[in-house]
Amino acid sequence: MFDTVHFHVGDGITDFTQLAKYLPNVKYKVDKYGNILFSNDFIDNLYIELHNGWMICQNSLPKFLLGNNVERINLQQVKEAIEKLSDMLHYDMSKTFVTRIDIADNFSMSENVSKYFSCLGNLQRFKRCYTVIDETLTYKQGDKKCGKLITFYDKRKELIEKGQYALFEQMKIPKNFLRYELRCYGRLAYQLKETAITGATLYDTTFFRKLVQLWYDYYCRIVKQQEITFNNINLIKDNNEALYCALKAAFILQPAIFADYIIEIFKSHNIFRSKSEYTRLKKGLYDILNDPLMTRDSKLIMELDSKVLQTYNEMMG
Repeated sequence: MFDTVHFHVGDGITDFTQLAKYLPNVKYKVDKYGNILFSNDFIDNLYIELHNGWMICQNSLPKFLLGNNVERINLQQVKEAIEKLSDMLHYDMSKTFVTRIDIADNFSMSENVSKYFSCLGNLQRFKRCYTVIDETLTYKQGDKKCGKLITFYDKRKELIEKGQYALFEQMKIPKNFLRYELRCYGRLAYQLKETAITGATLYDTTFFRKLVQLWYDYYCRIVKQQEITFNNINLIKDNNEALYCALKAAFILQPAIFADYIIEIFKSHNIFRSKSEYTRLKKGLYDILNDPLMTRDSKLIMELDSKVLQTYNEMMG
């Protein structure tokens, strides 16, 4: 499930540019006096940048070890990747600090990937947005330096755009290929409540399970769209009750973000003076959306739920 990882090490003293001799096609950035500012290159797909005092290394570990990020990489393979990189760079990468971690999995779905996006509503304390309409649904928390990013997107389309056609036959890429990804970046030890997160931490079983739990918990916290069941339709006694039932049904059939959209409209017009009134309104709207006599999980959501749960169970072992 690991994908992109960013490593950083720096003491402000060590001249990491001395490691440039181990890079295959190193390039140097110099100032106007000819002094080397830093050197950079790639080791396979991993970007390396060497400075006097610090060094960074970043990109996808599965691509580095396996040549793609469609296959899952297990903890033993993570260790192998870090050891391989250490040997090639002649520096112990297990001791470097990690500043970004992506964990993800890909799912073969029954319908077009974009159909699942409208079934996924808001996530508390995250900003929901489409970074690419009908292709990438994103939830953002924090800023550019520190935060979390949750993404659902069409992995098949990404592979096509990157020209990775060989994988289609090699990996039997399905037509509807949905990827769910969690990215944590910046101040990771603080975010994940660890003393420190180093290269060696990545292949620690307890830490990995903590990440998988976080990946699963965030998915579960996303508001999901419901389907109409009309289990209580025979209880309707008059026209008013029928009208109320119809209005509830129309509300339930709206996209999963509709309830929060209505609340924001009310707030923009200062309908209520007290925050507690908006809280009561939100509870009332969500009670309607989750009315067991009128709703059930949509088929698309039940399918996606089962895929995410299967990965969770497999990874937690």
